[in-house]
Amino acid sequence: MLSSFYILRPIREEMGIFGGRENLPWLFTATFVVMVLAATAYAWLAARVPRARILPWAYHFFSLNLLLFFALWEWGEGRVVLARVYFVWLSVFNLLVVSVFWSVMADTFRSQQGKRLFGLVSAGGSAGAIAGPLLTALLVKRTGIAPLFLLSIVLLQGAVVLGGRLVRWAEREGPGTLYAQGGERLGGGPFAGFRAVIASPYYLGTVEQME
Repeated sequence: MLSSFYILRPIREEMGIFGGRENLPWLFTATFVVMVLAATAYAWLAARVPRARILPWAYHFFSLNLLLFFALWEWGEGRVVLARVYFVWLSVFNLLVVSVFWSVMADTFRSQQGKRLFGLVSAGGSAGAIAGPLLTALLVKRTGIAPLFLLSIVLLQGAVVLGGRLVRWAEREGPGTLYAQGGERLGGGPFAGFRAVIASPYYLGTVEQME
């Protein structure tokens, strides 16, 4: 998953320049607005979809996006506009793809398993974060930008396959994993997390100390 993202990240900087440096402040503003809307929409959807389906649906959706970027960059027109869209899109991709991944990790493993395994998971993520830019640097001069979108799709779909195997393992594992409870929906709504933070005794205690 992180290899997939870090293949795309260097392209974002190139797209920002291609779209016009003078437009970067507007692109960052658009990124903020789109990320707020995307996070709200994702929270609404995740509350209504069985948790076992969230990762494959999200990753398939972004894979289709990448396929569209590939086609438009290869055969479409208006590359300046496409570059600006991609600049904003990648921030949304980063936010949701990584969030979904860690949600699956938290739902799959019991507390003791997480303490033992999350270090290895993070190490694998670091390896992927190193491999992604290296692949981009090695390939971009030979292939150009567009084929890197396809490579990112392949890696993202690999994460879907492995995530599916992990969820099926969790379903067989028995009590203690959330997937073993029938893949129930998350429930709540787009602002449920915000309300939970505000109502938390830890938050209230911190506010009182600040006062």
